[in-house]
Amino acid sequence: MIAALRAVACAGVFAAGVRNSALPHQTRDVAFAEPRIANAWLYAEGGILFVFVAAGGASYDVDASKLRAVVRPYVDGAAAEVPWRDLRINVGRTQAEPGSVSGSPHEFRIPVTFPESPGQPGMYTVQVRLEPGFARLPDGAEIPQKPSPYGQPVWWPDESGDDHGLQAVRERLLGHAFYGYGGTTAGCEPAWYREYDSSTPIRIRSVARERGHAAYLGTGRSNDGFFFLAIDPIVAMVDLPDTKLAHGWGGSGGVPPAGPCPALRFADPWYLDVRGTRWPPDAVHTGMARAEVRRYYGYPSGYATAAQFDHMDEWTYDHGARFSWSVTFANDRVVAFTSPAHGP
Repeated sequence: MIAALRAVACAGVFAAGVRNSALPHQTRDVAFAEPRIANAWLYAEGGILFVFVAAGGASYDVDASKLRAVVRPYVDGAAAEVPWRDLRINVGRTQAEPGSVSGSPHEFRIPVTFPESPGQPGMYTVQVRLEPGFARLPDGAEIPQKPSPYGQPVWWPDESGDDHGLQAVRERLLGHAFYGYGGTTAGCEPAWYREYDSSTPIRIRSVARERGHAAYLGTGRSNDGFFFLAIDPIVAMVDLPDTKLAHGWGGSGGVPPAGPCPALRFADPWYLDVRGTRWPPDAVHTGMARAEVRRYYGYPSGYATAAQFDHMDEWTYDHGARFSWSVTFANDRVVAFTSPAHGP
């Protein structure tokens, strides 16, 4: 996902530089003859928070001491009415890397940390700003920042007292199974991951706060929903279900995992509420009709016709030793059921 964001941003810079070009075979120096601009934004990779800078064209240099950040509370649809204020930012060693446009080291990433919270726990909008002199060409000419009214949503957690947010998530998840709304994506993201449907339990074996780290999270299941950066995320180490239960997989190859894994990451209890639950979809209960069990979970494991299944007194869902469960019927109603060995 990060690579895609880089490519889109750099492609936009390149397109802006060549939009007035008369010939497609013009050299890159000619293509970027018009004034250049620098783009800068926050992102997380390998659990580390970075500012990524791209300007396209020939090589240039940056002065990270001229990097600053401003912040304001996140208010959807009305953020522009909230004034910005300065946010302390610490910068690490600047890293040059091959660019997505020219292949020359004209892109930079700067590790950053925010030494203090901007206020009460909650969602904020952070904007990275480049002071005059941040980016310069070898001849000293300055590359200005592209002006933008937008910023990056960032969540600062509630770590007060004994870390109320962590304790609440740990109490709800530790030793139980997690069922993601619409399904669950788990693994060593972004390096590799597997996708499971909403009825597949993901066993939680430990819950801890990753202090000093950051994670890129979304409220939707995949590429939809609201995306934000979570400071000091909560990491839930998991036991992945049998591979045969995965209905999708992927990864970003050389991009390092966000931290210890396989794991799920959360941003305090509110995020857990929108991402999933300890209970499977319409959890099986006594008195539930056979037709409802069939609708939500399908027929059980094994080979039989629908008519044969519908006359069985017991349905067994074989998901491997740790995640199998069964339902017992009488008069087409559930009279008993078992939970997965490591389920809720």
